[in-house]
Amino acid sequence: MNPKNLLDITRKLEANLVSLNKTFEIIASAKSGFDEIKKDLVLLNELIQENQESIALQEILSDSKLLSLSNKLQEFEKQTNQMINDNADLIVKLDVLVGKSKNYIDIAFTDNTQLFEFIASALHLFDEEKVIFKPALIGTIDLGVIAKVNNWKLESTQVMEADLDRLDKILNLLMHNAFAKAVIESNNFKVTLNSRTQARIRANQDNLKKLEFIAREKNLALAE
Repeated sequence: MNPKNLLDITRKLEANLVSLNKTFEIIASAKSGFDEIKKDLVLLNELIQENQESIALQEILSDSKLLSLSNKLQEFEKQTNQMINDNADLIVKLDVLVGKSKNYIDIAFTDNTQLFEFIASALHLFDEEKVIFKPALIGTIDLGVIAKVNNWKLESTQVMEADLDRLDKILNLLMHNAFAKAVIESNNFKVTLNSRTQARIRANQDNLKKLEFIAREKNLALAE
């Protein structure tokens, strides 16, 4: 398939989902209306119990639009439930599609030690020993300063190869000084540090499941 066609269809699906979600947000907001109706019903039933013989009350009730409005509400309920039931398989298919296309998880951590332990476990899992560290945007992190502080030979001004020992020192410097977004990349996964406490992990689906398991095992918060 032409990539442009794929992009166009994806954007169209996104737009339709935005529109549909807005509609369901309106439906969800009806909860407050139901809450008010419950209160009104309690009060009205109390009045009916206290004034069962009142002709005036009976006339008010019979002349009101309560019957037609109640019937309309019941019809809306039937239509909504039927619509959801009729499209249940579509929702499942959409969920499967999204699951197949997702190649990342977002994690939250309390400090650089927790992040380091996650990366160390991931490298061990994939039998790797080194990662590539680099700024997310060129020029936002001075690798020369990191190298100078640690007496390392600077081989590149744009990327830095790091084993676990080096990575630990890099993360310490990054988290405890002026933070800038950074990327830590191995052959099997990519970690984008978005803040001192949040990161996005990218990998193929098989590896992502393994990384998600590690994240849960390390008690890292996973964003939905």
